[in-house]
Amino acid sequence: MEALYGTIILGIVGIIVTWYHENQRKKLQHNRLLKDLFTEFNTRYNDLQDKLYELRDIEREKLTPEQKENIYKYFDLCAEEYFWYKNKSLNDEIWKAWNKGMNRWYARSEAVKTLWIEEKENDSKGYISYYLKSWDDDPFSMERFI
Repeated sequence: MEALYGTIILGIVGIIVTWYHENQRKKLQHNRLLKDLFTEFNTRYNDLQDKLYELRDIEREKLTPEQKENIYKYFDLCAEEYFWYKNKSLNDEIWKAWNKGMNRWYARSEAVKTLWIEEKENDSKGYISYYLKSWDDDPFSMERFI
């Protein structure tokens, strides 16, 4: 009988250790994914940042094809960040910081704002820019994103 109790206790301990190990493995795997996404997104943003700064005072009509392409690359980056956030791979803190940055670009660049509105209205790339909040009265008011 004592051997049975020992076997049961050993089995329970084994289950607990296995459960704990699996949870730690999942956390480590999630943290690795988060680091990889964070690194990739920040690298891509850094590659676009100077190009976006050049566009701050340019009207949509004066954009070159290359400048438009850079804005669309930024939209694609934003969409990917939103996708990973909605799939619970990015935490709220990271998403809020990125979303706030996204909306600052839309508020400070007439060209970015205009292309975003066109994309949203025309669904030009086969998807709608669903990651941006929009209001009829003042869609780019910064108070709405804080």
